Amino acid sequence: MTTSGPGPQDNEPTPQPLPAAPPVQIPLPHQEWPTERPKAVRTAFTLLLVQAGLNLLAVVLVLAIGRKGFEKVIRDGLVESGQAATAEAVQLGATTAFAFALVLALIPVIAYGALSFPVRNGHNWARLTVSIFAVVHAVLLLLGLLTGGGGAVLSVLQIVLLGITVARLYGKEAKPYFDKQRLAS
Repeated sequence: MTTSGPGPQDNEPTPQPLPAAPPVQIPLPHQEWPTERPKAVRTAFTLLLVQAGLNLLAVVLVLAIGRKGFEKVIRDGLVESGQAATAEAVQLGATTAFAFALVLALIPVIAYGALSFPVRNGHNWARLTVSIFAVVHAVLLLLGLLTGGGGAVLSVLQIVLLGITVARLYGKEAKPYFDKQRLAS
């Protein structure tokens, strides 16, 4: 019988699957993995929680100022720019500014609080995320200082703590801990 096209012919043997390849063992250099969390990681974890607490303090300050505090700033801004400071415009601006400030103050609380636990457990993705967020946060705090925003002492304290936290996460003591967790997964 003659067939055209690919495939086994009647007189050809059926192909057999290839045997599985033997497992390959990659030799790793002998390295002592830390058996417990290094002090640097524990310190960074604590500093992240402190950072979340400081930002929670900022939320409390925003709530304490309240919408009334924003009304004066909005009214002064409207008058200074030559626009009519109607009650409706002031109220709308104050409500918007209050909501915006509250959300901006809550973002670091949630971020540092949520990321502190994966960092403590040695997850490299969390270390990287915290580092990127800390740099962005520090830049925003610096911009706030340069533009004359309030809370200078709190901002400077946060910037210093962010620098220490990131330094502890990438220090010699913490690197093997994060490497171990990354290789284990």
